[in-house]
Amino acid sequence: MSRMQVNGVDYDIPDGASVSVVNGVVLVNGSRTASVGSNRPVEINVYGNVEAVNADNGSVTVAGKVGGDVRTETGSVKCGDVAGSVKVGTGSVKCGAVGGSVGTTTGSIMRG
Repeated sequence: MSRMQVNGVDYDIPDGASVSVVNGVVLVNGSRTASVGSNRPVEINVYGNVEAVNADNGSVTVAGKVGGDVRTETGSVKCGDVAGSVKVGTGSVKCGAVGGSVGTTTGSIMRG
């Protein structure tokens, strides 16, 4: 079992889950888990290995490996190894090895 924290609220999630926070709704493996409101940026922290992380407005930190992609429109990404790609609209990226591409429109990229 892994754990995800969104704006300071903890959620237990299965290892290898896909997690999203879009339009203020927290989704785990496609199922609605909670609502955090859509008018502010979110802070997502994942402790454990996940398949994918997607956010429309917020920063993402993963203390573990990501089996797929990490994406956020606005906010930074900090994570370990990512098997897929990392895409950030506005913000920086700091991650380990990445199997796919790493991109940000505005911000810095540090990997390896």
